[in-house]
Amino acid sequence: MQLLQDLLGLFKRGLYTNNASLQDSIPIMKTRSLPKKTINSNDKDIRPDIELITIEDFISVIPSGITSTPQILTGGDGATNITWDYSNGYNAKVTLSGAPAAVRVLDEPTNVSSGDYGTLMVVQDVVGTKTLTLPASFKVVNGGTGAITITATPNAIDVISWVYDGTNFLVSFGLNFT
Repeated sequence: MQLLQDLLGLFKRGLYTNNASLQDSIPIMKTRSLPKKTINSNDKDIRPDIELITIEDFISVIPSGITSTPQILTGGDGATNITWDYSNGYNAKVTLSGAPAAVRVLDEPTNVSSGDYGTLMVVQDVVGTKTLTLPASFKVVNGGTGAITITATPNAIDVISWVYDGTNFLVSFGLNFT
């Protein structure tokens, strides 16, 4: 169990990666049966069904350069649209700042492939009251067509998650993580 936890720790920190394509970004684990173990002189099996996962058997196909550390997106100040280059990471964070009650616009993420997924943390500044417009290709859970109402209170945190089906971004969201 400790070996698996250690491998997952390396995996999460991006230290155990290769250069596979984004669409192959899933971990693959192979297993191998343990030799039969004995617990007494009668050579009875302890658990012949237990399997061992070794470092050699753990293969990660997460491409190098893609990490779980959120990239900080620009455009939250309203001077430009918010842009997200997926090749820089599948998790992102944007702080909405600038004029109160201003509308911020998220552009469609770039460099995505069918099956990709991402999470965007949207943070209000100390003033709050900003709104966010999603691209038309964002289809929001429960029949939304790219329209969500984010939390307007100061320092509020909302989370938008999506999976890309090759045409549209299928979106779910959680509000007010304050």
